[in-house]
Amino acid sequence: MASAGRRTVTGSVRDRHGAPVLGAEVALRAAIDGTSWMALSGTSDRFGAFAIDDVDFERADLEATATGHAPLFFENQALPEPGRPLEIVLDAVPAKTLTVLVLDPAGRTVPATVSHRLRSAWRWAEETADGAGVFPDVPALESTVEARAGDRS
Repeated sequence: MASAGRRTVTGSVRDRHGAPVLGAEVALRAAIDGTSWMALSGTSDRFGAFAIDDVDFERADLEATATGHAPLFFENQALPEPGRPLEIVLDAVPAKTLTVLVLDPAGRTVPATVSHRLRSAWRWAEETADGAGVFPDVPALESTVEARAGDRS
């Protein structure tokens, strides 16, 4: 549902100890009509503050992601009234590099595009001739990996 006008949604991203989270990506996605979506985002500064301009909806899917932190996702979240900040708290989690190698039944590597999904956020690795996908800074959480072999006709 559209609001009366465009506004800026501001807020902060902090960890469980109250420390600001630098570089957190905060995204809002809202249905505009039955078939299209609008996505807007902002990135937190060294104080954890972010701003998302041109928001003209009152409810949205909200996603916050930051390296070394578990992503946060709320579906159909009511946004705060104009002038009230949105406070986001992310949990720190250890991160590792996830390396995926795509093999055929004979154990040979095959060219493939590899994608990694951590809860709601997809991250993509480029197609490589050796069929390897590398995703740095993957939090130690449940995730899904998909691989699609390239068409080499």
